[in-house]
Amino acid sequence: MVLILNLRVSRNINMLTHSNPPLSTNSSKRICDTSNSFRLLVRPSLVYLVSSLGRIPEKGQYINVAPYSLVMEASHKPPRMLIAVRENNDTYLNIRENKDFVLNLCSPDNLDTVISTSAKIPRGESEIDYVRVNANQKLTPFCVKSIKSEVPGILEAPINIWCRLSEGLELSYSELCYDIYLTRPIFIADVLGVVADSSYIKHHFDLEKLNPQKPLLLSYGAGKYGETRVCDSFSTDSDYQHILKIISQEQVSQIPKSETLHCSVGLPDKIKTQRF
Repeated sequence: MVLILNLRVSRNINMLTHSNPPLSTNSSKRICDTSNSFRLLVRPSLVYLVSSLGRIPEKGQYINVAPYSLVMEASHKPPRMLIAVRENNDTYLNIRENKDFVLNLCSPDNLDTVISTSAKIPRGESEIDYVRVNANQKLTPFCVKSIKSEVPGILEAPINIWCRLSEGLELSYSELCYDIYLTRPIFIADVLGVVADSSYIKHHFDLEKLNPQKPLLLSYGAGKYGETRVCDSFSTDSDYQHILKIISQEQVSQIPKSETLHCSVGLPDKIKTQRF
């Protein structure tokens, strides 16, 4: 079952606060700039190459591969993953049509390939062919017999998670978002199986867990990638400073700095769902 969620939110922040009293003036809490700073508060996040199968009548079937970082675990019993994509791109259309896709978790060794697969190429052409011809890079598709899916994973990625669409939401932002035409589909998918490079796995009793000593590729926003690392202060990190500069130059709306902060558990008053 797939649902469309049409969410309209007023610019007036007090709509969400009802009659709740403001926080004490002694509180260290403050309203953050959600237009510019939000991605810096919730990132960095892991980078995945999402592989899916598409079909064009005049070209036949092809493998689409695209980088995403808006991915998270939605449930562990049953195992489910959640991914947010852009409407009407190849990944969106392929998942809607075929249901199956693979989340290929990336390492820093995949960085150049991740950047190459983000190039815009005509629908029906495979990024696997594109990166080989234009960037001299290799992406190897593979399948596992025990996982009942025709969609291939990417061999060069250390961890591959096969997924099948279970349900979805389509979020539309008409007022608060700086891009008023943006629609953000969210897919929730059942996990069909997981394959991992043995060096990325550590055994704890009878359980398998991710090896924390193996670096993974992270997205910091603004098209900037880096690897997992311990950093005492981002203020001295030149890469991170570059990201801040790019984001600060974007022309987006600001939240008034004088806005009073209220406690709230309220929800927007206009939420509509529609089946498709």
